[in-house]
Amino acid sequence: MRAILWLAVSTVAQADDEKNSIPSQERQAREYITRENWTIVDVLKVPGHSRRYVDIHECNRDMKERGIFAFDRLLQHWRDQDFDVLVVRDGSRFARTQALHAYVVERTIESGARIFSFADGMIDQTNHRMFISMGGYAAAGELDGLKKRRAIGIEGRLARGLPANNNMPISHRIVRDPISGKATHVELNEEVRPMLQDLAGLILEGWSWRDIADRMYSLYGHVNEANKPRNNSYYQRLVYSPQFWGHTATRYKNKKRGPWIWRKGEPKPDEVEVFYDMYPPAFSGELGEKIKAELDRRHVNNKGRARLSEPKRYTGLLLCAECGHTMSFTGKGAWRAYRCNNAYDKSLASPECSSNTHINEKCINEFMDARLKEMISRKDPSVFLPANEGTDTTPGAVKTTEREIDKVSQILNGLIRDKAVTTDSNIIELYDQQIHEHSDRLRILKNRLKREYQELARQDPERQIRAFDEILEMTLDGFWKLDNRQINQLFYRLMGNKRLVIREGEIIGVAEAPKYGGSA
Repeated sequence: MRAILWLAVSTVAQADDEKNSIPSQERQAREYITRENWTIVDVLKVPGHSRRYVDIHECNRDMKERGIFAFDRLLQHWRDQDFDVLVVRDGSRFARTQALHAYVVERTIESGARIFSFADGMIDQTNHRMFISMGGYAAAGELDGLKKRRAIGIEGRLARGLPANNNMPISHRIVRDPISGKATHVELNEEVRPMLQDLAGLILEGWSWRDIADRMYSLYGHVNEANKPRNNSYYQRLVYSPQFWGHTATRYKNKKRGPWIWRKGEPKPDEVEVFYDMYPPAFSGELGEKIKAELDRRHVNNKGRARLSEPKRYTGLLLCAECGHTMSFTGKGAWRAYRCNNAYDKSLASPECSSNTHINEKCINEFMDARLKEMISRKDPSVFLPANEGTDTTPGAVKTTEREIDKVSQILNGLIRDKAVTTDSNIIELYDQQIHEHSDRLRILKNRLKREYQELARQDPERQIRAFDEILEMTLDGFWKLDNRQINQLFYRLMGNKRLVIREGEIIGVAEAPKYGGSA
């Protein structure tokens, strides 16, 4: 028989180091196939990726982004019907949810093949529904038990004011009892306070992370434990660490960066679990707000790649009315203007746009000056850029979406359980239709919830009030005498997630910031 091997673990650490590791699974499968005189046509490996999904296509998409093509190739094998048996250690290797487990089993059987599980034996048309029913519950139950035990351990550490693990950045240190050696609490590492102050200055000056690494050594002489300059990414990884901001996170990889690291409520990667405000942040108060605003600006505009150059006063704050894209600076000499950046954006997220008009920076200055005067005269920062009617997300709306997700999830799990014990093909077809519709609904609701979390997080009145107080203290004339980068940073804090909408050289309104970035 033609056999496909399915080898899977949930974390990269498990891929090599445990009894259920991929090498162990593969060795067991190959020995059995050799005894049975079967032929291996493909070996599908999942070397560390969560399989707690309802939709196989969503799981496949996320896996492919990480270079894992097991489900992608299995989908093709189902279409080609080019194998006779799918060999796996046990059903939990396919999935950690009942829905995904049931889908893999049914598609395999429908393609004319069988499943051989070392834990359950041969699965075919006669017993696959029982395997779905029992295996699905076991896979989900096993994971739920592991998560529960892990959560208990984490909760114990959190209750004592400790991080979820002992991996702390240089900005903090874990304090231990001198007698027992047990961790007691986390505190700021005062020995590196001068280094952090120098780092904050370079960040606010707008230097790229690579330049920051160079200047931290050349200007200030900061070195690592080996008395050598730190590498180009060191300071970026430090600032983009949740622990740096007083939070603790599990299953976090530094490549999954985003505003969720420094601001509660922002959408985070699904696999990451975050516990906010566990201990003092490295940057707090006014300095902390300035650094967060600068990180927001970099996240939207240039992802931290840009080199220091002439600052642009309104970079990232203007949107084209026709396509919704951010507008970029253009100018020569005394002429300074902004144009839609759509034609220069190569990303697939960029919509079509025929706009080729500009808005003169003087027009924006006049508008902003009038709004600042209104804000100061009324002593109310919320009037700087009033929200469009009905655009603000409320905490109540978020709770409603969360309840809808719970309701649809319960219905979907019930449908999957009922289908697993049904033998009537007509009824099964109806279940498939309902499962598909509720899966689509669940995906839509989860996407909506991510957007609502993001919008709610960016409605940050405290950040706006601090920026307002700074402008009051320096006076409006003093504000306009700041350099363009400082002005841009203050506008980011005042505007939050609001942007000016531009059409044919005029400001016509206010809108939410787009989900993709703009120019550097």
